[in-house]
Formats: sequence, structure tokens, C-alpha cells
Amino acid sequence: MLKLIFIVLLIIIVVIGKILTTLKPENKYLHYGNIILIVLSLIVLVFWDDGMVYNGKIHITERKMKIEFLKADREFTNQMKIGAQKKLNIKATCKQGRILLTIYQKQKEHTYDISEWNNDLELSEFEEGYINLHLKNINARHVKVEINSTN
Repeated sequence: MLKLIFIVLLIIIVVIGKILTTLKPENKYLHYGNIILIVLSLIVLVFWDDGMVYNGKIHITERKMKIEFLKADREFTNQMKIGAQKKLNIKATCKQGRILLTIYQKQKEHTYDISEWNNDLELSEFEEGYINLHLKNINARHVKVEINSTN
């Protein structure tokens, strides 16, 4: 959709430039400016990928991990403290692809697919204290993840 809007704007720029150059043909700088705008616009269109989107928000603290993105090619890590309840409250949505959460502590490691998750995660196999969280996406798009420690 954004590409279509960009193409329409490019056409409008070309038309306005053509009108300005025909009204004042003696101004060669308007003509050069139009050529530069057209070339730059074409370069942006050629190299435009889905990566040119707003990538959202990242908020990571000791007790909370909140991440929202449209598309990301990076991974996120955090360290959280779990109490005697040994639970994490996870709310996650993913419209495309998968989101994997790996939790590890000392020699223990578990990976969960949290692509569509809205529940508490029991961590009875882990000890009370700090755990490490590693959030990885596999071709994930339109992602919202919120992880809270329930101490």
C-alpha cells in the first residue's frame, strides 16, 4: 500500500515539475531539480523492501519485557527474577511467522513457541532467582509480546 502511495506521489512530482518547466523554460535549475527528484525516487522504489517500515517499541526492565514490531531481524534478551510462584505472565500475538522464547538458567534450557499466547507460563523446573530470556523471531510480522514476572 505504501509503495502505491509513493508511486502516486512520484507521478504528482513529475507532473508538477513538467508544468513548472514549461511555464519557465529558461530556468534550467528547475529542470535539474526535477531530474534529481525522479532519479532519487526511482532509487528508493528499486531498493525499497519491507524493511522500510516503522519497527515499533522496545521496553525491557528487570520485571517486564514489552516488545512491538512490524518486522525485525534481531533477537531480544533479558534477565528476569522469578519468585516462589515460578510463573511468567505472557501475552503475545503474531500475525505471521513464529516467536520463540528460550528460557535458561544454569544447565536448564527450554524453548516455547509463544506466537499466540495469553496465559501464565509455569516454570517449576527452574529455581527461584534469575532466569535468562531469549526472544527469537522466525519470519515474524506484526508482533506484540509482553512478559511480566509474577513475584
